[in-house]
Amino acid sequence: MLCVTLINHVPKESGLAEKSYANFGNAPYRALVQTQKRFIAIFDEFLESVVQQAIDRSGRRIRDIKSYIDTRRDTGGVRPTLVLTELGLDMDIPDEVISHPAIQVMITATNDMVCLFNDMISYNVEQARGDDHNIVAIVMHEFDTEVNSAMLWVADLHKEVEKNFSEAMAALPKWGKPIDSQVRKYCDGLGSWVRGNDEWSLEFREQEVPLFQWSRNSKEEVEFPDAEGLPDRP
Repeated sequence: MLCVTLINHVPKESGLAEKSYANFGNAPYRALVQTQKRFIAIFDEFLESVVQQAIDRSGRRIRDIKSYIDTRRDTGGVRPTLVLTELGLDMDIPDEVISHPAIQVMITATNDMVCLFNDMISYNVEQARGDDHNIVAIVMHEFDTEVNSAMLWVADLHKEVEKNFSEAMAALPKWGKPIDSQVRKYCDGLGSWVRGNDEWSLEFREQEVPLFQWSRNSKEEVEFPDAEGLPDRP
């Protein structure tokens, strides 16, 4: 597998790049075997999804909403980074806990919130280069609507996903010490990914998104037209 090759290969070059790579290369030895396996499996899925995305682009394929969201959950590259959250927080969470339905809902919701927000904030740049791998473009195509209505539709979907995250977190069972404290840290880490991505994107791209005509320091509210004619989300 390509992921295993990348992890096990240490480059010969000297300098900062080698030190950074070596630091990452040591990471698996600090992680549990089950965490390593999760990362490798998920990263392989990410690599495969990127290939499929390239095929879609070369064939000018425009997916429907459900198919796009399923694909975006892999192409966004969020899932591998969520596994690294365990490593960064020095956790020891068993597979049976990570695989609990409530935690899986939170992981999926985190992934969706990051990808939906990224698609909204980057739509203007992507549409300018003819890239249809974007939820806003998909909604516009499927519902034959304009960009502002599509943005509102995606924003409403984001709110629903936020609700799913909160409800799943409230439904987490108790596993006892020390698992409960680690699960709490992990769930907080998931939320931090969403907030951190939002903050970074707005800071970095604030001057690159004339579509919104919006500033983080402005108190002026921006009004969008109603999303008339859009069906309910599937």
